[in-house]
Amino acid sequence: MGRFKQFFEKFVRFFHLESWARLLMLCVLVGVLAGMGGVLLDRGLHYLSEFLQHNPEFGLFKSHGGSLWGLLLLLLIPAVFMLAASALAAKFAPEARGQGLDAVIDAFHRKQGYIRPQVPLLKGLCSILTIGAGGSAGKEGPIAQIGAGFGSFLGGTLGLSVRDRRILMLAGCAGGVGAVLRAPLGGALFAAEMLYREPDFEHDVVIPGVISSVTAYSVFTAILGHEPILSFRLADVVLTPRYPSLNGNMFGELLHYALLSLFCAVVAYLVVKGMRLFEKTLFPRLPMPAWCKPGIGGLALGAMAALTIVTMQMQPGQMMGEGKEFMNVMVKDALVNREGSATVRGVKASQVHEANVQPSVQDVAPQVFDVPRLTLTVLLVGLLCKIVATGLTVGSGGSGGLLFPMLFLGAMTGAAYAKFWQGVPYLPDWLQLTPMARAGVIMVAMGGVFCGCTKTPIASLVMVSEMTGSYGLSVPLMLCCASTYLLTTSFTMDEAQVKDMSQSPAHRGDFLINVLEDIKVGDAVREAIKPELIHADLPFSKVLETIKNSQHTTFPIVDDHDYLVGVFSLSDIRQIMNEQSVGNLVVAGDLGTTNVVTVTRETNLSDALSLFTQKNINVLPVVETAASRKSSAFKATTVMPKGLVGTHRVVALLTRQDLIAAYRRRLQEIETLGDQESAGSNVFEQAQVSTPELDQDDFFSLTPSRRKKSAATLKATPSLDASKVDLELLEEPKDDEGKRNEAP
Repeated sequence: MGRFKQFFEKFVRFFHLESWARLLMLCVLVGVLAGMGGVLLDRGLHYLSEFLQHNPEFGLFKSHGGSLWGLLLLLLIPAVFMLAASALAAKFAPEARGQGLDAVIDAFHRKQGYIRPQVPLLKGLCSILTIGAGGSAGKEGPIAQIGAGFGSFLGGTLGLSVRDRRILMLAGCAGGVGAVLRAPLGGALFAAEMLYREPDFEHDVVIPGVISSVTAYSVFTAILGHEPILSFRLADVVLTPRYPSLNGNMFGELLHYALLSLFCAVVAYLVVKGMRLFEKTLFPRLPMPAWCKPGIGGLALGAMAALTIVTMQMQPGQMMGEGKEFMNVMVKDALVNREGSATVRGVKASQVHEANVQPSVQDVAPQVFDVPRLTLTVLLVGLLCKIVATGLTVGSGGSGGLLFPMLFLGAMTGAAYAKFWQGVPYLPDWLQLTPMARAGVIMVAMGGVFCGCTKTPIASLVMVSEMTGSYGLSVPLMLCCASTYLLTTSFTMDEAQVKDMSQSPAHRGDFLINVLEDIKVGDAVREAIKPELIHADLPFSKVLETIKNSQHTTFPIVDDHDYLVGVFSLSDIRQIMNEQSVGNLVVAGDLGTTNVVTVTRETNLSDALSLFTQKNINVLPVVETAASRKSSAFKATTVMPKGLVGTHRVVALLTRQDLIAAYRRRLQEIETLGDQESAGSNVFEQAQVSTPELDQDDFFSLTPSRRKKSAATLKATPSLDASKVDLELLEEPKDDEGKRNEAP
């Protein structure tokens, strides 16, 4: 029995079972909470949307022929419900206003992972009221804040450390996003990647995020089904575009995807600047309480929807609500040929994989489907209207997420791009987009715009692949997301993001690289300048003669064997220098202190700096080995009234000036090495660096000269140079150093 117990204990220690069980328990628990929160949010939003948007009598999205009653409902319903949601948030939890994701990022970086317990409930309720009434927002941002709130609450209740609470908060965020988007891996990667503008990961969050996301996804799909959130269908056919498409040219399609990233970057810029315009400029200027502004935003949203319905016969779903139904319409329209019909080639079951389609029940015969036609003008106007609608909803302070509107805008960008090339005559065959390639362009553009706004290139391509139920477009998604990221480093949607981990307050101190730790005292002392040793039995008058012409300010006191027994400085003898009567009564051993703080040649300068600052001294004796408390043998005539003495010889003196000089030499070496490695063209560094200073300055509004200068001088914001020591610590103290050079 004893052997079994010993074996079990070794087994537990070797495989870290205790920490594994603790991590698994916490992440599974927060995943269950996030999954259930996602179910409640989804169902609440579904029922309210069915009642307000799709009701056959007064539904916002039902055609009323442009009647006065229908237009009046478009004006009133969003305004009333958004006003109610805003009043509720202002009363109980003001942080429940807005998109939610920014609040999670800010809580991680600056609030020690703390989210108030009432926020998840209020955020869910306010988001249901806002989105269910037609507000242009998504539920992904709210569920991110709800899941993060569960994680923060759990961490606080269990008394976890601040670091663990931050991790558990992001694990809850990953669970919520992974469940609602039905993208468990994408949700976990997104939670770890969304914190930073540069492609950096919060590595500690990845594994807990995966566990929580898988758990939340399992809970969510067990209740609501496993079908991907963006499963596009044409009749009974599930569309699964892939690269290259059937009968498509590989290189021609790849060229289109590369060109598509430029348009994704422009749209991402318009989305971010549009949100900033509404959040920072338009609504703050309204002379009314903040909680009233979402009502005005809802009223303006309804007015814009009514105007487009009357003038352009556009559908309300293009700018109001989440827009999932209209995304399916855009994909179907991409399959329409120039004759006005959408055709899926007939294939047998054995040929389904090659045709990039999946029949649900039986073989698919050639079919023609009746799908609505979308013109390029309708798509472009709808894209701009969706940006404005999202700004009116979330920018006014309404509660709703921006993640799905970004995906929707990406889909519209891809649809407009495909529609443009579909109408260009006389294209070479290798440049023509097949129907399935046009559908693929829509899905790839979703990832491109999403990445450009959120600065999450890895999570974007994984998330879109999971949401559409296919990794067949992973290659063009990789190209488009990476290219769009490089084109959009000058701005970001989430202002709470920081550049990288070294800039995060949550990691303050993690990246400190103390160069003084790598420098030894022996490398810093000046060997040419020997210490001025004063024998302990030297009369005071002789001491004065010895130090009169010395360049030192601190003098070691030694015995007949040159062993260190004390130290004194000029300040120690300043009071008795003019009293000639004491010349034969005082010897050097009576001066200074015997409890001396010393260093050796192997001591690093970081420890030496600590001694300088703690004892407020300028000079440290350098001895052969570490100072000892043992007494040495002295002449009987030598009187040492000040305590213990040492038994080691002084070989040098380390001054603050020596430490500073060594520090600067090492920095110069580091900078020289960096210059050598940076010699040549820094294409990759300049392309990937983030330039957030342009966030407040519209690049396109600059004059030509300023634009040229800005483009030529964009550089990274200098990161925290953790290798540099605060030089204030090296300033010489004003107090008497000799009396302070005492061991604790």
